[in-house]
Amino acid sequence: MKQLLFDLCRIGGVSGSEEPIAKFCAEKLSAFADTTIDKNGNVIATLGNANADKTILLDAHLDRIGFIVTSINENGFVKVASCGGIDVRVLSDAVLVSCSDEPVKGVVCCMPPHLSDGGEDKAAPIDKVWIDFGLPYEKVAEKIKIGDVLTFYGEPKELMNKRITAPALDDRCGIAALIRCAELIGNDRKNVPVKIVSRKPIIIICVVVNENLFFIIAPINLCSRLLRVGQIQLVQIQLHLDMLLGV
Repeated sequence: MKQLLFDLCRIGGVSGSEEPIAKFCAEKLSAFADTTIDKNGNVIATLGNANADKTILLDAHLDRIGFIVTSINENGFVKVASCGGIDVRVLSDAVLVSCSDEPVKGVVCCMPPHLSDGGEDKAAPIDKVWIDFGLPYEKVAEKIKIGDVLTFYGEPKELMNKRITAPALDDRCGIAALIRCAELIGNDRKNVPVKIVSRKPIIIICVVVNENLFFIIAPINLCSRLLRVGQIQLVQIQLHLDMLLGV
């Protein structure tokens, strides 16, 4: 179980780019259940009698918090926007990693305490933060593109007294619990069907066209792609898929 959790925490899957974690979960769940990935990227595993009158639903989140690249300046420093609820207090000097086939690491720039006049004691907002990959612009531009996603870098570790620490531990604990549930009941086909869902968040996007305001419900991965080409303004409202069924 611990190894499963560590494997889950090592995988990317920032909101809007959950494909790696979805594929991993589908592979694990398929050993115990009929498993599919729907067009919105949700992983759905079904056990038991699919024709029964009632269904038990177990679900958890696939995604993890991170950042989306918004610009790269002439010196190779990168600006980002948040994907999810980022605690800016932990950003200074944090190591971030790109969620790409060839991950690259960068560090959040901060003023050293001995050079500070006291004004840097407060956490900087994300739009004031720069990421340094240690490379000139030409090299950064080869490895990092506008719209790429980054997340916090960190290796899962075991602490004393059987405690563990890892990035994305909260959501990935939920997924690990679902996979374990599937394993426990997979060989015991109950009469009541069980649906195990690892899902992506849904958000509302706000679009202004000719001074008219429109709201569209869409999967967050679609919104991320639109954001990359600057076509929409995102409203920071996230709704779960089950709240939107029937809308």
